[in-house]
Amino acid sequence: MSFHIELQTNLTKYKQKQKRFPRYYSELAKLHDHLVSTLDDVLIPTLPSCPLPRLDKEGKLVGRQWWLTIKLPNEQNAEKMDAGVVENKIQIWLDRITQHARAKFSEGLREFVESEIGFRPTPKTIKSRNKQLIINVSEEDMKPEFRFWIKQLNTFSVDLNQMLIRIEKLILEENEMAHAWMNLSSSLVSYGGIERNPSLFILYKAVAKGYQQLSDLERSQSIALSETMGDEISYQIKNCTSAQNAMQRRLNALSDYLTGRKITESSLRGVERLKSSINIDRNQASDAIALLENARIHEKETLTRFERIDGNLKKDIETNYKPSVEQDMLKAIKDTQTFEKGVAPPKVKLDGSGLRIAIVHTRWNFALVDQLYKKVHDTLIERYNVLPENIFTDTVSGAYELPMAAKQLIELSQAQGSQTASDLLGSPAIGKEKKEEKKTGPFDAVICIGLVIKGGTAHFEYICDAVTHGIMKVQLDTGVPVMFGVLTCYNDNQAIERSSTEEGFHHAEEWAAAAVESGLRKYKKL
Repeated sequence: MSFHIELQTNLTKYKQKQKRFPRYYSELAKLHDHLVSTLDDVLIPTLPSCPLPRLDKEGKLVGRQWWLTIKLPNEQNAEKMDAGVVENKIQIWLDRITQHARAKFSEGLREFVESEIGFRPTPKTIKSRNKQLIINVSEEDMKPEFRFWIKQLNTFSVDLNQMLIRIEKLILEENEMAHAWMNLSSSLVSYGGIERNPSLFILYKAVAKGYQQLSDLERSQSIALSETMGDEISYQIKNCTSAQNAMQRRLNALSDYLTGRKITESSLRGVERLKSSINIDRNQASDAIALLENARIHEKETLTRFERIDGNLKKDIETNYKPSVEQDMLKAIKDTQTFEKGVAPPKVKLDGSGLRIAIVHTRWNFALVDQLYKKVHDTLIERYNVLPENIFTDTVSGAYELPMAAKQLIELSQAQGSQTASDLLGSPAIGKEKKEEKKTGPFDAVICIGLVIKGGTAHFEYICDAVTHGIMKVQLDTGVPVMFGVLTCYNDNQAIERSSTEEGFHHAEEWAAAAVESGLRKYKKL
């Protein structure tokens, strides 16, 4: 897997301040391993998994190119990046490396950027520790802060593994349900093929289509869990292991210092024994003194190393690891909800303060429709800054009348002059102090709201089909966006569920957002 990387830097150690170069995922993995081995006082986050190849409907490999950016020094806020896909996760990983106060000055990072033949780091020779001289230490020998984080990381690791097991089980169940629904659909298609009664044939076909939609829904939820929460938890398990390894490096650094101090004490005792000896050999004394001096130098070096590793890794755990984990996990949860329900939010903030929007809703099933209308009306005002006086409301008896009402409102607002339109279509609840802020003229968007519940006849299908095509035809004929805010439900319980506020999701909010976004499009404000 190849990535195209663009460098932007003002650091003097880099020969080129701007550069574009390709790197394979394997080279990113080498960079990660090299940074871990050379920067013993830096908590390097785990490299995300390599993006999987994607296939089109015909099974052919989809060609894709990924562009990554390295900015040195990097002042970019990684939280603004969408972490929902693997390639963006890799960009965030690079951002966190280049934002780190010590990692961004690494020679390994410079070699990764400037190498013309690919990244082939020189393996670092790790000195083996003399196990006979090592003093074993435990977390009890460290400060309370260390023991607190060890406990937190261990608990977090156990919780992550349990969550992963549950999610994998849920994914398996959803796949099995998708398979079961598809088998039912296939069986009904087979029955329909041998059915001679036309009405029963249509019934079999309709039910089979419903089962197929249920199968698709289960499959999409399975994919959502796998590609969001499942992948994120798997990544955080590895990332937690990296943090635990960093804590172990703090222990090892303390062990090395205490070992060095023990060697110094042993060398000092050797010199004291020579002093108390009657016969002192000059060469032996020189060797003992030299050994003591070397031991003291080594002890000082190990103390400095321990203080550096212990302090820097403690800071990385508290200020880098914890906030990044919280950010990534919350983003994965939001991505899962967005994947399963609703539409992704627009990339820019929508401001509908200059728009004029009409809402036409039915009086049929009024109790539920009124909830939807109020939610649309409040969302337009509170979230998208549409002025209350620029929202015109009209009602019709049923859903079948929605397309004609929408067309009449649009044509009337376009045909009449601004003053006449203000008189005929203005909102009755306008204060005199805001009269100058009211917009007149054509509507920028129309929202049609209704609710149709299936009964015992085919009336439901006829109404839904007519309303759907009617609303689409109105906006194509007039050029004004008309939102399809008509819920088509199979029973009363379904209607109540879909017209009430669900946690983190509401159809009416989507209709309001779509109206503002579509209305702004002609003003090129998106």
